Amino acid sequence: LPAMKALANAPRLPNSVVAHDAPGFGFTARRPTATKDDDGGPLSSWNKEDIELEQYFTSQASAALGHALWHQKTLLYQSEDDDDDDKPNSNNSPPQPVVVLMGHSMGAITTLRMALLLPSTVPKRIVLVAPALGLRGKRRRRRQRQMTTSATTQPRRNSNLFRRANQFLTNRLVDPLATYILRRAVGRPGFWRAGLGVAWGDAQRVTAADVLRFQWPAVGRGWEKGLLLFSRAQLQSSRREDMDDDHVLLQKVLCLPNTTVDVIYGELDPVVKPAVIQRFFQPFNETVQLVEMPGLGHDPFEEDVPAFVEVLQKVLNY
Repeated sequence: LPAMKALANAPRLPNSVVAHDAPGFGFTARRPTATKDDDGGPLSSWNKEDIELEQYFTSQASAALGHALWHQKTLLYQSEDDDDDDKPNSNNSPPQPVVVLMGHSMGAITTLRMALLLPSTVPKRIVLVAPALGLRGKRRRRRQRQMTTSATTQPRRNSNLFRRANQFLTNRLVDPLATYILRRAVGRPGFWRAGLGVAWGDAQRVTAADVLRFQWPAVGRGWEKGLLLFSRAQLQSSRREDMDDDHVLLQKVLCLPNTTVDVIYGELDPVVKPAVIQRFFQPFNETVQLVEMPGLGHDPFEEDVPAFVEVLQKVLNY
């Protein structure tokens, strides 16, 4: 991302930036390849071979990946500080450094889940950019109404037979057709230029470098399979009754000690419209700060990097 270097070099922001794509996007692994975490850290829960493939593409799995990256970075810092152990007053532990967690669009759910995985003693500054929150609850309520209607008006079906038929159609028809379409589309610059033009709200702002940056990871082998599995995982998670509603998830994060949540979004965002964001965070207007960036769309950190970094510094009071 263009903002990565700018964030790392910003004089008033933490100078270490660690980021990952959601599994199924970019160059993030389609499935973890490591089988062992020598440090005994959270990677051990990420690399279990008995986890179903689709589960690697959920927000929980992506949060576990981010937690593992944070854990490895923390170990690196600790090893660099080992030489200070013999200094006077070494028993006085330094304060925990503030961790800035950022999530974009659907990654907002991942970021909130990652905040819950981190130790409560770690101060957290959470920044959600164009967060796609509150959408799962609507789908879940709609599905509950459909299930209630179906239970009262239709005879009970053989769910096992239905699952088998659905799996057969998915493997033999849906996936091959979707894979073919995606392969044909992602290799064409016009596909990305048109998509970015819509997402950013201003096609004139999209450059050839922007198009190439999105196009390049997408032509990697297996990209379309990862995207299909990611999409399926999101659909399945919206049907699960044991997952917290997004409002409940946010409330849990806000209850953490030394934790703040701020929101940045673009005025012209056509993907997650400002009205949707404002409506979702309205119950939290006393604890969550919302900042609207004029003239920008769904990816403000890519559309205008200097302006985004400046806003971020102000939001974090750095």
